[in-house]
Amino acid sequence: MQQDLLRTSVITWYKYIDLCYSRNATKDSCLLLAEGQTIALMQEAGFFFEPADDAPVYTLVLSLSLDRVVSMVKLQAQIPGSAVDLKAVEMVDAMVGLHRYQMTNLAGDLNLPQEWWPLVASACERLYRLYLTYDAVRITMTLNLHQGGHMILQNAHIWLDDHAHYRQPLVPAPDMEYVTLTGRVAVVGNGTGMILSAMDALYASGQPAAQPACFLELDDEYLAEQLQRAAATIWQDGRYRVVVLVYFGNLVGCDEMITLLLQTASRQPLLPLVLLIDGQYREEAVAMWQASGKTGALFVESLVDIPAAVMRLLKESDDATFA
Repeated sequence: MQQDLLRTSVITWYKYIDLCYSRNATKDSCLLLAEGQTIALMQEAGFFFEPADDAPVYTLVLSLSLDRVVSMVKLQAQIPGSAVDLKAVEMVDAMVGLHRYQMTNLAGDLNLPQEWWPLVASACERLYRLYLTYDAVRITMTLNLHQGGHMILQNAHIWLDDHAHYRQPLVPAPDMEYVTLTGRVAVVGNGTGMILSAMDALYASGQPAAQPACFLELDDEYLAEQLQRAAATIWQDGRYRVVVLVYFGNLVGCDEMITLLLQTASRQPLLPLVLLIDGQYREEAVAMWQASGKTGALFVESLVDIPAAVMRLLKESDDATFA
């Protein structure tokens, strides 16, 4: 049995990786902000779009990006359209920060007259502060430098790290990992390994009616929101007949998860449930569900118990729902 589960686990894992790769092959790991959001952030940093009466003396292109090879921030400046198309680069240690001499070195390497160095340094300093404050992955902007020390922003683009969603309101919460298969049993959980193991158990049972229909992973940080979305996704899809929920209470205890599940059940009917839960406050969670009077759910103790519980629910009612 264990050998069969191990073999099935490898097969399931490669199926999952293949499906996710084909779906996310073109997905970037960062979020490009919309124009209005970019303008607001640039103005907050002290850069403004405004008309100018005189022509710019210099046009300066600045960019900040993360060089993952050396784990440093790359500050690059360029004066496009010049005879030599000058470029200058400074590597910034994020643990130390951007030094004044690096900003003046950048201006000097562009062969700018010394009176322009403070203006370039000011632009670099504001850009770096914006980069750190908003967990940016990359920022590029074009500045027109005018007589009298005026900087006018011509255009800008900001990419934020989409893993910083928990502290950056501009970055939306991540989507659920949702992969559809060909079976009739939805498998939902808060950990890839647990979900795949539950799918392995269903595959190993050899029951055609108990084959997995989807892989749906929840994020503990957004459990309330994603549980509602999962219910709307799965329970409104006519393909599914039973839902297997595997959950380990760590960041969010089992009791809180059950509370959220009961709240979801109060708003819409749910499909029959097989629940394998473990971790913090497991006993309290089971007692809360039993005290609620909800029917159509079976708690199991281990992965090997999941197929039998699924078959039992399928036999008790075809396409049953419970309130």
